[in-house]
Amino acid sequence: MIIRVIIISLIVLIFSIGCRKSTTKKEFNSHFTVHELSQNHVLFQGCKFNPKDIQLKMVTFLEDEIGTIRGLLNQKEDLLFATNGGIFQKNYTTSGLLIKEGKMISKVNNKNGKGNFYLKPNGIFSIDKNNKASIVSTPNFDISSIEDINLAIQSGPLLVLENKIHPVFRESSKNVNIRNGVGVDTQGNIHFLISNERVNLYQFAQIFKDSLDCPNALYLDGFISEMYISNIRHPSFKRQFATILYIENE
Repeated sequence: MIIRVIIISLIVLIFSIGCRKSTTKKEFNSHFTVHELSQNHVLFQGCKFNPKDIQLKMVTFLEDEIGTIRGLLNQKEDLLFATNGGIFQKNYTTSGLLIKEGKMISKVNNKNGKGNFYLKPNGIFSIDKNNKASIVSTPNFDISSIEDINLAIQSGPLLVLENKIHPVFRESSKNVNIRNGVGVDTQGNIHFLISNERVNLYQFAQIFKDSLDCPNALYLDGFISEMYISNIRHPSFKRQFATILYIENE
């Protein structure tokens, strides 16, 4: 897919739970939109795009020998967006299903265990070969559909499923951290989001559900997370990941 022109449009959304919501938008005729959202004095940044218009790509450390966003920037001069994918192991293998360019690199993980990945229900984010994005719980993933999928990542926990926040999350939780995640809204758009400060999982899920209109959203990772957005967000990019999801301005 060739994207002839992408003009980054900026959206500043100010949202406070329990208060009146106010929104200021500056929109352009573009397929790529940058989000900046504020909730309870915490800033969240991210982007929105439709996979029918923009191709989301993936590199893996083990296959491509690219594990940092800095390394990706060195090879992709026209990088528009990049963020780390789902939770991974110490040997840089992914914790669950991973599909890249239609090839299954690792299988679905239905095991029980400790940590965020195993906080059931966890889920699978995928884009099929018709460029349709979806997020489903792992038990509801149709294993027979793998041949029709171009890209997929399993992670956990699910933040939002069928417009309901994960039942284990608590609004008053003191378990706070940097978070990044992905959601699919009611129009089929993909939303990536990262918190600039530490938040609990309930707060992070609530942003996807209430502010981004995502009935389904998936947690990707925590304090190690990074996100690059051209001309907007430029962290250090020194951390190494098993997978990086990215968009080129082609």
